[in-house]
Amino acid sequence: MNILPRFTSALVITAMIALGATEVLADPCLTVYPAGETYFYFDPAYHTLVDETHREFDPSIAIYGLVLIERKAAKVAYDIHQAPHLRGFIPASSDPRGFMVSSRSFQLIVDGFSNRPTTFDNVTLIVETQLDCPAGIWIDGTPLENGRRVLGDLQVSTPAKGNNYSDVLIVDVIVEGCGSVEIWAFADEDENGERDGGECFSAFGRDFRLPVRKVSWGGVKESFGTRR
Repeated sequence: MNILPRFTSALVITAMIALGATEVLADPCLTVYPAGETYFYFDPAYHTLVDETHREFDPSIAIYGLVLIERKAAKVAYDIHQAPHLRGFIPASSDPRGFMVSSRSFQLIVDGFSNRPTTFDNVTLIVETQLDCPAGIWIDGTPLENGRRVLGDLQVSTPAKGNNYSDVLIVDVIVEGCGSVEIWAFADEDENGERDGGECFSAFGRDFRLPVRKVSWGGVKESFGTRR
């Protein structure tokens, strides 16, 4: 089954995945995804798709009979499956990677997905655009300044699938003047305005603009390269 999305214009939301809560890291990253329909472009070096023959397969979250697995941990990527309207997964051997949303006005969910109850202090949203593509960006109706917005603290205590916990912050996003943005979030626990600590896995999004014109299905696939 071909699960390539039929998009003519899209924004990519960067998925910054929080490392295990048992690890000691300053300023951990959080998972972000759109509230609406989305596809996740994944790096095959970090994730893989499995069917019901895999011992970690979870039929309750399967999409087209497939579940995304973290290669290193050999477990279900429940954080990625958190997106409420996730429609499928597409391997991407190079950038862009991440969640994608076709609307320029959407709700963004910042998820404090964790394997234990915790509080993420001073959650900060980061929006990055191409250098040659200035964008007008509004967060909850207010223009974004310097590409960042402090959202406040996020207490995580609600049980979620896979013996994890999840609570979220939700913001309304409007993007004008640019065909591609990257959005990610982290807990700026030392309040220095920068994410400190060891590197965490990130999914990078780039420009997914396609010609806004009538095009054949073959033409759409060609615009997305060899991804299937």
